[in-house]
Amino acid sequence: MEGIFYTLTETELKCSGQKLRKLPTATDHEGLDIGQIKYMDLSYNKISTLDGLESFTSLETLILDCNRITDDIEFPCCKSLTTISLNKNQISDLDHLLGNLKKCAPRLRFLSLLGNSACPHQLMGLDYDDNDYHRYRCYVIYCLPSLKFLDSTTVTREEREEAILRGKYLKTVKPLSLKTLIFIASQTDETRPKRLCPPATCKVKHSSTQRYLWSLQVSLHWEKLRRKPFYP
Repeated sequence: MEGIFYTLTETELKCSGQKLRKLPTATDHEGLDIGQIKYMDLSYNKISTLDGLESFTSLETLILDCNRITDDIEFPCCKSLTTISLNKNQISDLDHLLGNLKKCAPRLRFLSLLGNSACPHQLMGLDYDDNDYHRYRCYVIYCLPSLKFLDSTTVTREEREEAILRGKYLKTVKPLSLKTLIFIASQTDETRPKRLCPPATCKVKHSSTQRYLWSLQVSLHWEKLRRKPFYP
């Protein structure tokens, strides 16, 4: 890895803050045997793909904090992985990530997602509270029952018991994206979907400002739904 500063031992690879856009490969360094690496820290880079991760056959710990990991990411089969840290990335689809990890990282015991919109921690802003984070933890533990440590806290016996009883009902509704809200606000009365339009009994012709306010009401409605448990 010419021009890149890193620390390499027989089983560890640390390469933080080097503007990497992809994972290291066996050809990047003469002494790099990726099949022997058990611990890899690639935090504070620009990584947006996990291509080649399957070649790290002995990898147990993967640190990818502060990168460019999005919902498009796909974990390959990594049967040896026990620890994954994805703090401060761009992950919003919790279900997709959990389904991927459950299938491809069966030995996962430690997971951290702080700083992603998929993790409604109070550190993300005043829009979230303890109840949001509690539901999130319960749902993640339900989906990944083998977890021992989630984010910054050990999984307790009480949390595990609650996840068994209520976890599947605590899925939260994903809020509308900014792009979707802008689209709603730009629609005319004729093209706006009926379910988002004012009541049909209203005879007043709506101005663009009124349509925009209506779209904000819709977004607030979805925000309320997001804060409530989802019951089938």
